[in-house]
Amino acid sequence: SSQVQTYIINKTTHYLHQKTGITVNIRKVDVRPFTGILLKDVYVADLNNDTLIYAKRVIASISQIDTDAGLFRLGKARVDNAKFYLITDSSGVTNLNALLLKINSDTTQSPDSGRFNLQIGNIVLKNSRFKLSQQGADSLTPGTINFQNLVLSGINLEASEFNLDGDTIGILINGLTAQDHSGFKIDNLRSKITICSKFMHFNNLRLRANGSS
Repeated sequence: SSQVQTYIINKTTHYLHQKTGITVNIRKVDVRPFTGILLKDVYVADLNNDTLIYAKRVIASISQIDTDAGLFRLGKARVDNAKFYLITDSSGVTNLNALLLKINSDTTQSPDSGRFNLQIGNIVLKNSRFKLSQQGADSLTPGTINFQNLVLSGINLEASEFNLDGDTIGILINGLTAQDHSGFKIDNLRSKITICSKFMHFNNLRLRANGSS
C-alpha cells in the first residue's frame, strides 16, 4: 500500500540522515505497477540546511536502478512546482557537489560506490524555479541576465536527455519559458545545455526573449 511504501522510504531517509547528517524528506510515496512512481513534497537540504531541491509532485517511470554503480535511470518524469538552488562557494564548489562528496565520504565502501548519476529520457517541468549563483556575485542589472546570479521563476519546460553526473547537468531543452529576477523574460528557449560549477555551455541555442519575434 501507499502507507507501507511511504513508511519504508521514511525509514530509509531517516537512516541516511543518521549516517550522513543529510536531510531528505518525502511526504508520500505511491509505487504504481506498470506506470511508475508518484512522490509528493520531496525535499533535499544542502549541508547548510538550505533548500537544494524541492518538488511538490513527481511522477516518473523507472527504467533502471543500480545502487552499486550509483545509476538511477527514469524513462519519463513530470515535476510540478519544483525548486532547484545551485550555489557555488568561494572555492568553486557547488552545494550539490559538497553534498555528494559528503555522502561519498560517509558511505563509500569501494572506489566506485560514491558515484551518483541520474538520467531521465523525457522530462516535463511545470511552474518551477531555478537558481544558479556564485557567493558574492549578487549584482543585478534590470533586464540583463547575470549567469553568476541567475534566478528563473515560472519555468515551464519540455526536455530530454537529462543527465546529472556529480555536479554536472546536461539537458536537451526542446522548449522553455521563464523569467529571470532581473526582469529578462524568456519567451522560448531551445538548446543543448551543460551546467557545472565552472561554466554554462549552450549548444545550438535558439532564444526568443522579451517579446521579440
